[in-house]
Amino acid sequence: MPLYSAVAPLPVNRIKNRLFDPDARTFISTAGVTDRVSMGQINSFVIGLKSLGLYNDTVTWPLRSKQNATSGGTVFSLGGLATYNGTLINSPSRVDDGIQSNINSNTISHSGGRDFGTNPFTFGACVKVQAFGTLTPFMGLFPSSASFAAYDASVQTSGVLDVLIRNNSTVGGTSRVTAGAFTADTFGFATATRNNNVLSTFLNSSSNGTSSSLASGVNFTRTDIQSFITSRENNGVAHGLSTVAFAFLIKGQAISPSSFYTLYKTTLGAGLGLP
Repeated sequence: MPLYSAVAPLPVNRIKNRLFDPDARTFISTAGVTDRVSMGQINSFVIGLKSLGLYNDTVTWPLRSKQNATSGGTVFSLGGLATYNGTLINSPSRVDDGIQSNINSNTISHSGGRDFGTNPFTFGACVKVQAFGTLTPFMGLFPSSASFAAYDASVQTSGVLDVLIRNNSTVGGTSRVTAGAFTADTFGFATATRNNNVLSTFLNSSSNGTSSSLASGVNFTRTDIQSFITSRENNGVAHGLSTVAFAFLIKGQAISPSSFYTLYKTTLGAGLGLP
């Protein structure tokens, strides 16, 4: 059985006896998670992330209501890269399956996307859009001095996954890749990787053959980057009602998404209906 397979949740008193991974135990305590099933999912996810060799390079945001704080203005981050807790801006809604928003100014702000440089990286989210018809950004990284994204992941009007990477510094350049289509009101797991100056995107575990050479100068060597979940591009403009259950950044690694996707859907993503 893989180390990251879902396990039966342990009673709270056994968590106190240190049978959980210590990093999982710290997150459970810090975020105030009390649901026993969610505790087991968090523990299995952390163990699996470590077995894949990703934990120290990764920051994630479990956003389902029982997997994080249930109130207040903070969503807590999980992962070994660093602590990048998110701040709720303009009160996006907390719902059972995640953080919900239908306007771009209702966001989660964090600082996890800084200093990607020219190195490989991976980012993405588990998201659903209630109905298509407007562009729906769900992750973004922006220089504070400009409105253009350094990266931007969106669901297009037809449900197609769209990832834009752009350098908004002294050297211009953009690369855009579109991938397979989401089904309305159904969760999908979007992943984008950059490696050897190539951008690739994946929906669930399928690449759909989507990759593109990055434009010259797309290097993200800025110090004023702000990062958002549910995005702030076109601030204040309505978009499709979206729910984000999970978001992640992996620095220094352009991973094959299959194992990471399987880990998520069998642990933190159990019950979301992911294929």
